[in-house]
Amino acid sequence: MTERDIAERASQMPVTRFLSSHHQGFLPAHCITQLLSTNSFSKYSVPIQDWIGAQITNCATPLHPVVTDLLNAYAASCFAATEFTSANRPLSEDFIL
Repeated sequence: MTERDIAERASQMPVTRFLSSHHQGFLPAHCITQLLSTNSFSKYSVPIQDWIGAQITNCATPLHPVVTDLLNAYAASCFAATEFTSANRPLSEDFIL
């Protein structure tokens, strides 16, 4: 299995419904965060915006710590200065509102 295969499969994982600090163990958001930090989605032009948006809208309070890590990694991937053109775009204003 290649890094591209892993990124593509990860982008199709279901999000964790009602993700909150009550969830334990390794979550899909941990996997996505790691792949974002290694620029895997950008490197292979695998879109991840919809997954990020879906996970955000499936969060509950109290917020799980992985959510802040996920958002930081996503934001960094949108503006990363790497040899790869970022396939990640910032979340739209419509989504935020």
